[in-house]
Amino acid sequence: MTEAVVYISNTGFTRQYADLLSKKLSLKEYSFEEAKKALPKGSRVIFLSWIRKGRVEGYKKAAARFGLDCVVGVGMSIEGMEVAEGFRSQTKMGDEPFFYVQGGFDFSRLTGMNRFIMKQFRDVMVPRMEGRTDLDEAQMNMLKMFRDGGNAVSIDRLSPVVEWYRNREE
Repeated sequence: MTEAVVYISNTGFTRQYADLLSKKLSLKEYSFEEAKKALPKGSRVIFLSWIRKGRVEGYKKAAARFGLDCVVGVGMSIEGMEVAEGFRSQTKMGDEPFFYVQGGFDFSRLTGMNRFIMKQFRDVMVPRMEGRTDLDEAQMNMLKMFRDGGNAVSIDRLSPVVEWYRNREE
């Protein structure tokens, strides 16, 4: 039985999702660091983390420490099966169910190397994308996020996770 929602968050969007999900499922919520102290090794958890360079941050550490009932990746891109499968493959996950949800982008919350890398990426991508008329929905969304920032966190985006959890627990 799932004991808790455990998360790693860089700029706060994953933490928002963890809070929403833990309340919806009536589970305790812990940051990964808190969970290492509060939960015994092998505890069954739902793990949420942010996406960096196409990978779910902290997955290997979480999988080594806890039993992962499912994994939720949070990133800037809009949802889609091809997006989710790409992250699953890049992260080299096990067989646990994987869900991807769009979080957000707030450049002011980035620090250190992450800030440097995203600034470089943004400075290259925004001029390349602006003015193009052939951008698809995902590309338009990415351009808007880079240019204006944004927060797409919503309990509705967690519906597939909630449905999976409820069906699995029955």
